[in-house]
Amino acid sequence: MAKTRPASSKKGKKNKSSSRSGASASPSAGRPSKSPRAYVDEAEIAMTQGDVEIALTAALKAQKTLEDARSGASNNIVIDGVGLAAVYSLVGEIHLENGDVEEARESLTRSVGLDTDGTLPDTLGGGVDKYLYLAQLSEEGGHDSLKWFQQGVEGLRARAGQLHKEIENERRRNKSSKTTKPASSMDGDDDDDDDEDVDEATVELTIINGKLAQILCAMAEVWMTDLSFEDDCEQQCEQLTTEATMVEPRSSEAWQTLANVRISQSREDEARTALQRSLDLWEELPADHPAIPAFSVRVSLARMLMTVGWLAKSIDVTTQLLRDDEQSVEVWYLAGYANYLLGQEQKEEAAKDAQKPQEKWKITWTEARRCLGRCLRRFQQQQYEDERLGEHANELMQELVATVGEPSQKELDEEDYEEEDEWEDDEDEEEGEGDEDNEGDEDEEMED
Repeated sequence: MAKTRPASSKKGKKNKSSSRSGASASPSAGRPSKSPRAYVDEAEIAMTQGDVEIALTAALKAQKTLEDARSGASNNIVIDGVGLAAVYSLVGEIHLENGDVEEARESLTRSVGLDTDGTLPDTLGGGVDKYLYLAQLSEEGGHDSLKWFQQGVEGLRARAGQLHKEIENERRRNKSSKTTKPASSMDGDDDDDDDEDVDEATVELTIINGKLAQILCAMAEVWMTDLSFEDDCEQQCEQLTTEATMVEPRSSEAWQTLANVRISQSREDEARTALQRSLDLWEELPADHPAIPAFSVRVSLARMLMTVGWLAKSIDVTTQLLRDDEQSVEVWYLAGYANYLLGQEQKEEAAKDAQKPQEKWKITWTEARRCLGRCLRRFQQQQYEDERLGEHANELMQELVATVGEPSQKELDEEDYEEEDEWEDDEDEEEGEGDEDNEGDEDEEMED
């Protein structure tokens, strides 16, 4: 999917700010005393530390400095290498992090008004992310979301075209320079500098292609959900996913989205091929590798793997997901359901062939019972809203208990032990935050 708003669960995040858009949103956002660049740097550092209130205050000061200096409402004034459109975009992103949707939409819309085609450099216009946020904030969805996504796509295509020309021109210049250079010259510094320019542009182009593929996939998802009944839905999905895989063939998300389209077309063999290409790009990587798809993307992957009958692969994905988040009701459900279906297959095979392991399916169903038990426990604790998921998990659990028996005391004890560990971890985190606050108080007392 396309870029979503920053996660609001970062450790160290302070209390939600009551500030709103505008220079007078915070008492501390008075007359600025630093440059816009300094305030933007301060805001970005605060965001990485999870301090949304400080980030918003700093960003609003940058906004005020630029607004006070500009000559007209439509002027994207630039001071110290920072453009007002970029600051509006930053303020909008911070509001999203803070959960202030309307304020975020207002700031992002202001940014778009100063950078209508997304072709300004990121430091001046804020990049294309503002269009992606507005697409996801759209209350209408459907074609309105596609309109915003399309603006982002056009901006990225324009920048990619510029980079292609820059890289080609630089390579031609380098080749010409090397051809005319005296053979006796031993100085290679200029060559290194030229190669570095090409490398930097190539890296930027790779990043842009990855983001472009991501947006194209998001547009295909809109067609498959909001616009699935329109006549040209299949054609649009085909075009978007094909372009995504061509633009960035190393994008696991692009191949996964193509697989989703193939599943909707009942072309399961091609869906499996696309899913395998997606898995090949990341399944052997370390758990913290940046190429690992986002949590939500892998949840969708687990579902698709089940749909095409790759139950063991789906279980592998859910196992990895649970290492990342043991509190996910949906992942525990998928893990339980995949084990249920796999056990069902093993049971049928054993009934047909006496040479097959006759007890294997019971072991698999015992694991399914364990996973669904945790799913239902968390479902109640979190007051999970997906009632259909809860009902199906209950139905499966009843069948499993009737077949392989009630959970053993050891299984129940293990679950209680895991939950106790999780509770202690949360308590330790809270104590750690309290210690940091106390240390700050002690420092202040020492300074006094």
